[in-house]
Amino acid sequence: MFSILRATILTALVPAAVLCAPQKRATSAPKEPFQLYAYGKDIGGFPLFYNKGLAFAGNPDKSAANDSNAAVVSFVTGDNNAWVGSPVNKTTDWNNVTLFVPTNATQDTRVGFLPSSNGGNSSIETTGFSFYGNTGMVIKPDGTVEMLFTGLVIDAEIVQVYWNDTSSGQVPITLRSMAPSSPPPSVPATPLEPANPNA
Repeated sequence: MFSILRATILTALVPAAVLCAPQKRATSAPKEPFQLYAYGKDIGGFPLFYNKGLAFAGNPDKSAANDSNAAVVSFVTGDNNAWVGSPVNKTTDWNNVTLFVPTNATQDTRVGFLPSSNGGNSSIETTGFSFYGNTGMVIKPDGTVEMLFTGLVIDAEIVQVYWNDTSSGQVPITLRSMAPSSPPPSVPATPLEPANPNA
């Protein structure tokens, strides 16, 4: 399914010039620092936030147990096009964390943040992040462009961010640097039903 989705996205959104230039950042990157907002079916621009090392979109004040360290993230571009995040207008016990997406070497498909003290491993990718216009993507070393973010509705104000996974009812989302023109509405209060593995 996602190979079809990937091909569709590449054809519709990314010109051949981007695909042929893996070492260059796509044009029209936002001014830094920037924030990321999730858009998708019934997800109208929730801001990306950090919670216990994982990436969510929505209202951090509604996170599990009202974690005082959950906060919206502001990004700058680091070495090798890594996106390095810090909390927005909040004192937390984390700072300078690097956004990561999982690789094919792991079955854990959650998107998250790597502490600055952690050098990473083969199960995650922390480099190659870029933009086409305001839309975030990953450019692989071979020039392949991937935009495979998905979101799982946790409740009406929180969506957890995944990568290339719809197995639990996640829906495709895009991460954009453009905030919604008005506060995003809540997503349906009933979480999405997990996919039926026997379907």
